[in-house]
Amino acid sequence: MRTNHTGFFDRVDDRLVRGWAISVGQDGRNGIVDVFIDDRFVSRLCADEFRADVKERGYRDGFTGFSFEIPEEFCDDLPHVIDIRHSETNESLGNSPRTFKRPSAAQAKLDEKRRWCNENVVFENKIDDRFVQSLKTRRKLAIFGTYHELPSYFRYHRAILESLTDAGFTVLIVHAASRYRHELASVESPDCFVVLKRNIGYDFGSYAVGLFAACDWLHLVDELLLLNDSVIQISDNLAPMIARFRTLDADVVSCTDSFE
Repeated sequence: MRTNHTGFFDRVDDRLVRGWAISVGQDGRNGIVDVFIDDRFVSRLCADEFRADVKERGYRDGFTGFSFEIPEEFCDDLPHVIDIRHSETNESLGNSPRTFKRPSAAQAKLDEKRRWCNENVVFENKIDDRFVQSLKTRRKLAIFGTYHELPSYFRYHRAILESLTDAGFTVLIVHAASRYRHELASVESPDCFVVLKRNIGYDFGSYAVGLFAACDWLHLVDELLLLNDSVIQISDNLAPMIARFRTLDADVVSCTDSFE
């Protein structure tokens, strides 16, 4: 037997809530539903969107659907409970309440950039479980942007890598070139790893690629160093300079070498 009120909370698609509701036998009125998130009233909706599946059941020619966009304040990577109720009876719809968790707008945009980067910029990513273990042990990450079109790293590249690992860093080389070269996909160091990418975005693009590649493990990092191979000359070990950085009362330290 039909009740006076019925309906169903279908799903949450990204931030869009969908469902249907009807008020049976009451002068043809549309169903009205109230949306509560974490027991807080958020919105009142009229269920008047067309639903072919509900029309097949003989309800109101199918004009019984509703949709609702979850407000930005609840998109914070935390679980929330959404309950959709008939306004007149305060009874929950079928399949309600439900728990949802949605990323913030900033995080969603960052995730989209990361997907685009992986699909359109990265040739090969050599990060593996050894990278994670190295970060857990060292808790220091250096993202080293390099660029050239030859099939091997240079002597000064290797000097920089040795200096960085001596200073306690796990090193992620992000090498940019116009085409993929398998010879550059690895280096002979247990704490150095490589991402090969198209030459897009200059050094800042390489830093971004490195951060995207390592983002799932950045919570392990106490020190982050960004550097590139646009250097005049490496004649001494970098470790003393890095040790000096660590004595400074600053959150961010930067330096450059230049004949100017």
